[in-house]
Amino acid sequence: MTSSAPECDAEAANETPETGNESGCLLTRGVIYTLQQLSRPQKTAGVIAISTGNFASILCYYGWKFRIAVTVVILDSADDEVLELCEQYSNSVSSINVIKIKSDSLLEAHKFALAYAIKHGLVYLDSYNHPNMIIGQATVGLEILEQMCDSIDAVILPTTFNGCSLTEGMAVAIKRRAPEIQVIKVKPNAIDRNMEGVKQEALRNELNIPVRGRYFCYDNLEKSFIDKCITIDQAWIDIATEYLLDTESVCDLHASIALAPILSGQLDNLKGKSVIIPLFGRTDSMDFVKADRYAMLINAINRRYFTL
Repeated sequence: MTSSAPECDAEAANETPETGNESGCLLTRGVIYTLQQLSRPQKTAGVIAISTGNFASILCYYGWKFRIAVTVVILDSADDEVLELCEQYSNSVSSINVIKIKSDSLLEAHKFALAYAIKHGLVYLDSYNHPNMIIGQATVGLEILEQMCDSIDAVILPTTFNGCSLTEGMAVAIKRRAPEIQVIKVKPNAIDRNMEGVKQEALRNELNIPVRGRYFCYDNLEKSFIDKCITIDQAWIDIATEYLLDTESVCDLHASIALAPILSGQLDNLKGKSVIIPLFGRTDSMDFVKADRYAMLINAINRRYFTL
């Protein structure tokens, strides 16, 4: 399928905390906030998380920076570079433990990490469903409003699997402050099955960890805070990826997903309006991306938001 992309004027907004850091990922916000909210005993015991690569490196970096013990469970298929990148932060003042399991299933890694957390008294940090991760990511919505509230007509929030709490957390932050702004969620037809499996498992057992207070996933937020949900074909995501590279020198899977329905004509009602798309940077949600596009999609992010 081919298409000529419509004309779009892009302008860079102020830099966000992710623009200059070495991770180049929106998850950095959630990691920083979550680690800062740990109690002293929790910081001493440490945290554990699963990752296919980038989230692990972010968590290890900030574990080292805040002197909090971190254990990351990565898949057997993960590059050795990921292992080396994480382990470089382990020293006399910070404990970084990387466990590589003999499986390529995130769901198996999830179950292993849960059991390990219970056995060793660690805090399980779900990158997409932990309440403090959601709160950290929701600051993106607040920052958008602080920068451009008077001129925004719509915000497009991309996701790669059903019920992504980080996306819905941003929607809550935006709609509660500015209910007149239209919030649109976009997801691919081919969702990330790895993350979808972990999400469903988390919902079934509420992470199965004995903690003080109830650990829960923010479910069913879409009905209250998202005005419209769109699915988009991978072919249009590819077109959007090429368009962003050619016009903005931006490589961002989630931005491509969000831009795709504009290029396909599914959001023609937004013509002439101010639309915001937050860039996510490099995330672990890459399961449905073709191998030949992976290297392109993990390049450095040059801008954090753009206006169409």
